[in-house]
Amino acid sequence: MHRDLVSILLPVHKENPFLREALKSLLDQSYKNIEILFLDNSVAGLDPTIWKVSKLIRYIKVPGGYGLSQTLNVGIKESLGVYIARMDYDDVSHINRIHEQVKFMNLNTNVGICGTFAEVIGLSIDKNVKPGQVITRPTEPESIVAYLLYKNPLLHPTVMMRRELVLKYGLHYREKFDSAEDLDFWVRAVKYFDIANIPIPLIKYRIHESQYSREDGINSQFQSAAIRMRHSFWLVFNFKGHQLKAAKALLKNSIKFIGLSFQVKKKSNFKKFD
Repeated sequence: MHRDLVSILLPVHKENPFLREALKSLLDQSYKNIEILFLDNSVAGLDPTIWKVSKLIRYIKVPGGYGLSQTLNVGIKESLGVYIARMDYDDVSHINRIHEQVKFMNLNTNVGICGTFAEVIGLSIDKNVKPGQVITRPTEPESIVAYLLYKNPLLHPTVMMRRELVLKYGLHYREKFDSAEDLDFWVRAVKYFDIANIPIPLIKYRIHESQYSREDGINSQFQSAAIRMRHSFWLVFNFKGHQLKAAKALLKNSIKFIGLSFQVKKKSNFKKFD
C-alpha cells in the first residue's frame, strides 16, 4: 500500500491561528508516502517558516487573484500522486486519515472519490452543528447519487480522488461555481464512477467566526440549486428508480432558484477559502 504516493492539496490565502496545527496534522500522518502541495494564493506571500519545515511540503505560489477553484486546479495539475487528497487550512486530520483512505481506495477499485465523516471542533456559532458532534453522510454509491438531489454528500476537506480518473474524464473545479465548486464536481464525477464515504470521522472540522459569509451563502444556495436542477434532469433520464424523486427535486430546486435569483449578486468577489 505504501508505494502509492498521495498528493494533498492545501490551499492557503492567508495565515490564521489554525494553519500550523492543520499542517502539522498532515506531517504527522502514519502514512508517509505523501506530498503536501502548499498552494499559496495570498497577495504578498506567506511567512516561509510556515512551510519550510519539511521536505514533504511543496510550496507553490498561485496568483493572488485566484479563487478556490482555480487554486485547486493548479494543485491537480501539479500533483504527482496516485491519489489526490484535500485539506482545509483550519481543520485537523486524524493521524490515520490518509492510511485509512488509501486502504479503502485500494480495496474498492470501483470508487473514484471517497470522503469520510468529521468531528466538529471550535465554537458554538452554527445552529446546525455543535462541537463534539460527528457529521455523517451516506456511505454507499447509489445512496450518494440520490443524496445529491438535496444536500452535498461529501465533506470537501475529507475527500481523496484517483488522479488517473480525474485526468481521464477531464474533471476540474469550475470557477463560475466558486461558492459550490465541490458539489458541481461531484455531480459531474458521479456520471463516470462511484463515490463513497468511509463511516469514520477522520478529520476534525473547525467552526470559527471568520468561516462563513452571509453574502456568499446566498450565492452558494443559488448555485447549488442550479447544479441540482442539472443533476435532476440527468437522473430522470439515466437512473432507474430515482425518476420520481428527481422530478420532485427538480420542481423544488427550480422554485428555489427563481426565488434566490432576485437576491444573488451577478458576480461575487468572495473567495471561498474560509
